[in-house]
Amino acid sequence: MGKPAGKPAGKSGPLSPMISIHFLGWGVILLAVLTWNAVAGYLEFRTARSQKTHLDVMVKQVSQLDQLLTAYARSSVTFGDMRSEGYYLEASLQRERLMGQLKEFSPSLFAAPEATAMGTAKTEITGLENKAFDYVRAGNLNLADPLLFSGAYDEKDASYKKNFDAFTAKLRNEIGSGYDQRRNKVLVLAGAGILLIPFFAFLHSFLVGKISRFYAEYTRVPAKT
Repeated sequence: MGKPAGKPAGKSGPLSPMISIHFLGWGVILLAVLTWNAVAGYLEFRTARSQKTHLDVMVKQVSQLDQLLTAYARSSVTFGDMRSEGYYLEASLQRERLMGQLKEFSPSLFAAPEATAMGTAKTEITGLENKAFDYVRAGNLNLADPLLFSGAYDEKDASYKKNFDAFTAKLRNEIGSGYDQRRNKVLVLAGAGILLIPFFAFLHSFLVGKISRFYAEYTRVPAKT
């Protein structure tokens, strides 16, 4: 006996229906993967951009606090006013918190020579300022004045600022490198999506049409004679 009328013999054109379905399915999966990677890359890019902006703000805040610490210490020596010490201690705590947050960006950089020299200079500056406060508290302004208004203090302050700038430049470069990598990843994935979406749209349209024609032919009921 022959095959039932209206039933195609397993193939319809150069691609079988099952192969067409497989192509369609894999095309959908690949497009979904590309879309997901593009979204994930964009989120990483936004995170890196936020980190870069946050780092710039924090570096600026630390610099401002350093200036305030010097101003509070010298103000106490100049006017013999111990209220400045309270402001100094508060600003010092804020600076310590910010430096701890900066360390979270790249703990390994805090072992760099610039970071070590920066920390050493800051420790020496803080020691001079605290000693000046002790003299002010004891009423010995004549001993406190040379500690903060001298070439030695200015040299230590200049050394600190030089190493602080070098350290933060390295930190910015490291964060900026991650930012550039994420940006390039987003651009590549977005470009791939822009190029492949029209291709997938044409391919899906072709395969869906082919599958629809096959099943329309397969399910067609032969006319009764």
